[in-house]
This record gives sequence, C-alpha cells and structure tokens, in this order.
Amino acid sequence: MSDPVHEDQETMSAFVTSVYDRLLQSVGRGMSRPLFDPEGSVRALVQSPAFVLSRPQHRRPIFLRQAPARSLDVMDRHLLLHVGYTVSTCGQWIMASCIDQRGGGHDLGLWLNQPDDGVPEEFVVNKVWEFAMSFAKRADVEWRVAFSKAGSIDEREMEGQFGSLAYLTDVLNDRIAWHSKVSQGVSIRGTPPIHVSLLSVASDASWTLLSPKNPSRGISGPAKAAPPMRFQDVSSTTYALIHTTPVTLFSPLSADAPFAVENIVSEPDDVVAPGISICPSSTATLIRVPADTDYTSVSTLRVYLLLTLKSAGSHLHTSDEDTYLDIIHNFHELTVLGDARWNLGARTNPILPFHLSCLEVMDRVLAEELQLD
Repeated sequence: MSDPVHEDQETMSAFVTSVYDRLLQSVGRGMSRPLFDPEGSVRALVQSPAFVLSRPQHRRPIFLRQAPARSLDVMDRHLLLHVGYTVSTCGQWIMASCIDQRGGGHDLGLWLNQPDDGVPEEFVVNKVWEFAMSFAKRADVEWRVAFSKAGSIDEREMEGQFGSLAYLTDVLNDRIAWHSKVSQGVSIRGTPPIHVSLLSVASDASWTLLSPKNPSRGISGPAKAAPPMRFQDVSSTTYALIHTTPVTLFSPLSADAPFAVENIVSEPDDVVAPGISICPSSTATLIRVPADTDYTSVSTLRVYLLLTLKSAGSHLHTSDEDTYLDIIHNFHELTVLGDARWNLGARTNPILPFHLSCLEVMDRVLAEELQLD
C-alpha cells in the first residue's frame, strides 16, 4: 500500500525542482574595470538547473597560439551539443530538442511542416540547423554538434538532388542534403569552429533476450571478441556493443513513425515500399539491462554514424572514432540525467537520452491533441 504523505512529498519536490530549473540566473562578465555603459550590456540570463553532470576530474589543457582568438572557451572546449529531430507521426510537425553534454542548458523546437518550395527534406534540414546554431551561439564554445535523427533517414534526405542546394555541391562535390548544409555552415567565415556528426537512431529494432539455463555459468562468447563498454548505475547496466563490421542501415522512402524502421520481411500480398541501403561509418548497439534481471524489460538502441565534418579552423585533434565513442557514452549519461531530473524513464523508452525522449513525448502529445480535435 502506498503512503499518501510520501507521494505528496515526491510530487511537491518534483514541482519545486521544475520551477527552480525554469528560473534564469543573471550572470555578469568578469572584468577588472567597467568597459561598457550601461552595466546591463555585460549581463545575461542563463539556465541554472539544480544539478548537472560533473566535469571530468582530470582535464588535459589545450594551448593555442592564435590571433585573433576564434573561441573564448577554456574549460569546455570541444563540448558535445546533442540535437535530436524528427517529423511527427502525422507528418505535419517538425520536432527538435537539444541539450549540452553536461545538461546545463536545453531547448525545444516545434515548427509546422509547410515548405514553400515543395522540398520538405530541405525545409526540415534548414529548420533543425538554424535551431541548433541559435542554441550554440549562447556560449562561445568550439562545439562538437551531434545531430541525431530519430528513425531512418529517407532517400531524398540523404541523396536527394535539391535545385536550391546545387551550388553547394562544389564544396565537397556531394548532393546529400545534410552534407551540403553542414558544408555550408562550417565554411562561413567569422563563425566559431565546430565539428558536426550526423547519426540515425532506431529504438524499435529491439532484440529478444532469453534467460540462460544456468545463470551461474554466464554467457560464453568468442575468446577474441572485444569486451563491450559497460555503464552502470543504481537501476540498470547499459552495454555498448561497437560493431567491427559494417552494418547496413535499411532506409525506406517514407517512415510511418518517428522511431520506426520498415520491416523488410512481408507477406506475399503485401507491398514493400522501395528503399535504399546505407552503409554507416560506425554502428553501435546500446543494451539496457534493469537491475532486477528481468529479461523481458531489456531495451536496445541502434546508433548509426552517417556523416562527420569539421570546419577548417577547428582545433579538434580527436579522431572521429573517439568522438563517436564520446557520443555513445554521453547518451547513457543524458539518459540517467533525464530520468533523475524529469523522470523521463517512466514516460518513454528508458534507454533514450534526454533529447530523444523529448521527441517521443512531443509526438505523443501531438497525437493526443489530434485525437481530441
């Protein structure tokens, strides 16, 4: 039997924390003497949540000899910025969410999917890019931006030939929508250097795991197989399997749901939509195992790396593979943060990080609104 007093305290605690996180904190620029008048020009309102993910205890400093300085960040150079996006199930809305690596700031975006030029893929890419760059400009940081598409990327979005973007193909001689947009964005002079990664995330292609006959013996595997990355917290253990061989991503021309991947196995009378096969640069599978060892509640998440690109002025010396591993690790951290701060694990798929959980919640709310109408 539940305790009403305890439930009231939890509800009040969640309400107070939510209000506190919404309050913006006034921050002033540190200087030895005033240089501007009025003083308000050196102050800004920023998000200041109750708690965030901590920085690494031992950071390696990076010294740059450059004039003028392209970026003023010192402690958070090459910080990750996660941007999740998708189109709603009804196809009428573009949804996006973003959060920085430590969870210090986040934002949500929602736009009506009505392209004027009749090219919905280009319209979506432009909206998501402008949304991400407007958030990135809030801090002078050399960001590593990770765009995560919830679900498959269709053919026109990956290989469509858009007339208005044809002039951008001279940059990298490519007609990929995202590739063209990223190439244009990172080549603009006067902008802080950035590194961009494009990923496709699928959470519906889950694995069915069965309980072993003899749990005490464990699960045997190849002797030479590399051990998976393991992230453990109080409620669960998450394993990250990095595939050593390329895993083909089947991308249908149109997806019915934001997180759906079309099933290529069908009955004889069914009509299978044509699609394309995309070979990602890297593929990882996240497996979340609850602490109570309930095999029926094990959830999986596929993360495909499709594109990486950095600006000419970037000082990032980390390889794309290490950046990809950082993204995978931070996915788990943002999953724990989203569950602790917003209780997203009980509302959505518990393996989804914050920015992807927000998309699922937004899509569910839009679907309920359409049913009410």
